[in-house]
Amino acid sequence: MTRVLSIASLLLCVCQPALGGANTYQCTIKEQLTLHDNGLLTRPPNAWLIGKRFAVDRNTGMLTGPETALWSTASSKYTVLARGNRSNAFTAIATDTAAENGVHTTLLKVEEYVPTTMKPFVLLSGSEVASGVCE
Repeated sequence: MTRVLSIASLLLCVCQPALGGANTYQCTIKEQLTLHDNGLLTRPPNAWLIGKRFAVDRNTGMLTGPETALWSTASSKYTVLARGNRSNAFTAIATDTAAENGVHTTLLKVEEYVPTTMKPFVLLSGSEVASGVCE
């Protein structure tokens, strides 16, 4: 009986990410660019985001993961503009207050309509642009 419970527990742990898949994207950053004063986007010399992973709740638009503090905070307000389907992209925005009555925005677009399990994404936050794939 203990062995059956152990196997069942192991299966639940292994399958948990797959069960959350319909409501969560797991994303990996493949490129990072920074906007410069001359209007060009270039990869920073220390492109620290490349290879990092984050998750997105498809119901709320909330970003979670090791580097999400760069584009959202505990006080950010999340809005899902489009849930995404076979014809449209998932689109979400996070907003937060900035200095001198400004606003900080983060926009995430995941091309849900791409007919593969790996969906390309682009994320724009401040003057940083990140792209990669979500599953």
